[in-house]
Amino acid sequence: MEIHSQRLVFLLGLFLTACGGLPKPKNFSESPVPLLEALDVQRNALNALSAELELDVWKDDRRVKLKQLMAVDQHGRVRLEILSSFGHPITTLTSDGARLMIYDAEQKRFFLGAASARNLERLLSIPIAPADLSALLRGTVPKWVSADSTVSWNSQRGRYELSQTMASMSQTIEMEPENFRVRRLERKTDGQLDYRIKLGDYRRSGDVDVPHRLFFESQQGAVTVDMTLIEVTVNPKILDATFTLDAPRGIVVESL
Repeated sequence: MEIHSQRLVFLLGLFLTACGGLPKPKNFSESPVPLLEALDVQRNALNALSAELELDVWKDDRRVKLKQLMAVDQHGRVRLEILSSFGHPITTLTSDGARLMIYDAEQKRFFLGAASARNLERLLSIPIAPADLSALLRGTVPKWVSADSTVSWNSQRGRYELSQTMASMSQTIEMEPENFRVRRLERKTDGQLDYRIKLGDYRRSGDVDVPHRLFFESQQGAVTVDMTLIEVTVNPKILDATFTLDAPRGIVVESL
């Protein structure tokens, strides 16, 4: 049975290659408006999310497995807590949208800096801004208001490609043709890849689809992060204080 299935997949691949890939949907349009509207719908429908995360991180031929608690909202705010094997927070990161705060409980060090991709990379090893991470965990992407947007069709994967440019940055968003769910994002600066992210294992919760699997890859695959969401809560009420962090008494605040 397994050999038969593999043969069918192989034959299908040959067929698609010979025919030039998957055809465009009959209602295909080069207008970016429907795709942009679908992203807005997802942003508005899933405005907050909390979950437990399981991460496999590969860096310099080393693999590290982590567990985290996570909370994000539509304002680009983030809270991440890396847990010990006993379930206690050993590193806590919060972003209120402007500032990034990190407390390393093991080394008794507290860091404060801008909510930038470079600073978040210190914890996740991927150069992604907190607001971008918040959006992707909710199955969407940050809104680029002044971006130039174009639409094309990826016949190899059978998906829409929404390409956007804004100043020196560009991004390509792959979306499913049936429901416009985000499946892949590539972000570049000055033509150089910053990161690539794949979203999958979407599950329906109420009126929204939530990705339960995200795969992050940095420049040239130097770092990869495989993230699985479990114990997901959609649109919980999250207090503003969740996204701020103060240095414990006696701990010196260090700049990121």
